[in-house]
This record gives sequence, structure tokens and C-alpha cells, in this order.
Amino acid sequence: TASRGSCQRLPNGNTLISESDRGRSFEVTPEGEIVWEFRNPHLDARGRRATMVRLYRVDPAIVEKFITPAAAPVP
Repeated sequence: TASRGSCQRLPNGNTLISESDRGRSFEVTPEGEIVWEFRNPHLDARGRRATMVRLYRVDPAIVEKFITPAAAPVP
């Protein structure tokens, strides 16, 4: 990406890459094999993919705290 983008080395040795200007993110192995890829489905007024500025891999345990409802306190 010419103006923005990000990359993150993952614990398994793979790299998470965000091509911001193209609205694309993907993960590659140390050998360069694409593990998965996401292309933003949203388009701007000119028909180009909407920009994604940064992407980070987050530990699933952290995400779980936000999506699991807290237990109600016992009276």
C-alpha cells in the first residue's frame, strides 16, 4: 500500500498484512503461502474497495470476554 497499511508477525511465524488502500487483508506463511484473505465488500463512491486502515490479530480469549454475557449476580 502506498500510503497506509500494517503488518503483524504472529506467534506461529505467519504474518498478517493489511493493504489498506486496496481494502484487502491476508495472512501469509514464512514461505509466502496465503493462508486466508479478506477483501472488503464495501465500495466507495468511485466503485473502489473501501479502505481498511489497520488489522490486528487478537487473542480469542480477549474477544470471548466481549461476546459472552456476564453471569447475573446472585442476590
